[in-house]
Amino acid sequence: MADFCKQCSLEIFGEDFKDMAGMAPEGQSASVLCEGCGGTQVNHLGECLYHAAAGGTSAACLAAGNIPKVVS
Repeated sequence: MADFCKQCSLEIFGEDFKDMAGMAPEGQSASVLCEGCGGTQVNHLGECLYHAAAGGTSAACLAAGNIPKVVS
């Protein structure tokens, strides 16, 4: 099943299907794999935290490579 952040869902389908809404508690973020952005982080509304800064499109966000770094 393909899941999309809020911005990619709006861009691709014209509607937010809320695939990633609720994945993080309010005030926090969750690491996710968006089919448009790639590896990224979303807030409690399912909004990609990097989308606007990367250029505002799914292609720009994917190209920016926003995969969260794991520190061990």
